[in-house]
Amino acid sequence: MALDLTRLEQLPGAADANLEALTRAVVSRRYGKLGALRERRNQPGVEFYLRVEHRGELGDAGRVWGWSCKWFVLNNKNEFFAKQRTLIEESLAKAIENVDGLTDFVLCLPMRPAKNDEQWINDLGKAAGVTTRLWASENFDEQLAGHDELRSTFFGELVLTPNVLAKVHERSVAPVKARWEPSLHTSNHVEQRIDRALLRPASFEALDEQVRIVATRAAALRDSLGEIDDEVARATAGAVADDLEQFVDALAAIVDAGKSRRPIEALERIVDQRPPATTPRVLRSVVLSLRKRALSAAPAATGIGANIRDILEWLEDAKTNAQAPLTAIVAAAGQGKTHLAAQLTAAVGEPTSGVFIPGGWLRVGGTLDDLARRVPGTRVERFEDLLEALNSAGIRSNSRIPVVIGVRASIVRLAGSATRPVPRRRIQPYVARNAAQLHPVRLRIRRNQPPRRRTGNRGSLLPHLRSYFVRAGDGRRRSERRGVRQHLRY
Repeated sequence: MALDLTRLEQLPGAADANLEALTRAVVSRRYGKLGALRERRNQPGVEFYLRVEHRGELGDAGRVWGWSCKWFVLNNKNEFFAKQRTLIEESLAKAIENVDGLTDFVLCLPMRPAKNDEQWINDLGKAAGVTTRLWASENFDEQLAGHDELRSTFFGELVLTPNVLAKVHERSVAPVKARWEPSLHTSNHVEQRIDRALLRPASFEALDEQVRIVATRAAALRDSLGEIDDEVARATAGAVADDLEQFVDALAAIVDAGKSRRPIEALERIVDQRPPATTPRVLRSVVLSLRKRALSAAPAATGIGANIRDILEWLEDAKTNAQAPLTAIVAAAGQGKTHLAAQLTAAVGEPTSGVFIPGGWLRVGGTLDDLARRVPGTRVERFEDLLEALNSAGIRSNSRIPVVIGVRASIVRLAGSATRPVPRRRIQPYVARNAAQLHPVRLRIRRNQPPRRRTGNRGSLLPHLRSYFVRAGDGRRRSERRGVRQHLRY
């Protein structure tokens, strides 16, 4: 039986947005290894595109594929209306104009049109040298072959809606409800780091503030150009002002993507963002030139280097945190880890709740699959399926949905130890050794209060976590790491 894409109307949100989310999930899963997907707000012509870097199912390296999703309702003859044909033609024209080197244009529709309309689509890009294709129900069915878990997150038992996740969270936090009062919660540095890893809108406030400061300073530098009597110094200052304005524009796009809940685009821009072309030496020479002439812009220009350094550090931290497969929150008992976990997964200012898994659910010798089965209100048998369902739910809600597992450090068990508690002094090396293999971002909570002693009998999660989250190296080439150190020279 062919896939019925009209069922996407039953999911929360607009049907066309759900079709776009499904298309992106399919393309990312099947063809993500061939190149990086790119998407921008109001991308002209296509929702996203992929530049092929490795030969494969999408052809030779260098081909550029773009996907355009249209939720069209056809007429009683299953044909396009004239307005719909016009919209398709406009999308193709904009895609050719704005996506450099476009070679393949894929039109995604919920229903397959009549044969003459399908032939019209196939011939649409011939004059421009672009291959046009149609993806309808049968094509999506073919693309999802072998990816039953992905299919289930849109059309089956793994569909997680905001209402379902809210009920899951309510039942998960019930055991700790007495000591978690959301209205009395105050944010700390650890929560802010995690918000940045989740690319939540509030985490971009600090960057936005720095961007506004640099924009103001660059404008002051621009206004002072007429007061510089030396032509060489004036030309240098003008080039610096141009460079800073371009830098500010790129950063403003990052802030806009983050605050508008487009985390995928925000992360792409953060990873791609480079420091200004102006070196600290050139910037310093411009500042000294302004000071020597006692110009009014001198005080404003003096602080530009410090602002750039803060911005580059923010970008590097955001990239590291957002790309980390695991974040380990380390603190003594009684320091607020469970409270923080409940708060991070609550739908406070967020479109959907996360998943909070109390450490008390873990049994001796238990695995992540055992924990996944105990998540209330879901029919999940494997931890991988839970991650798959949350990933699809996050794509539909334009958010990154966290899974927080509360494992009390004082009761983590060593491998092979299933009957007796592990002394705290033996836990630290074990956690550190496994954490190094997981490549997590480790955050530490410190407060001026004595830890409470806890005992218990639980299994070890870290060996199982490793199988899901381990990555080879930190994902960056040596030249890139060297470049980061160079960029932070301000």
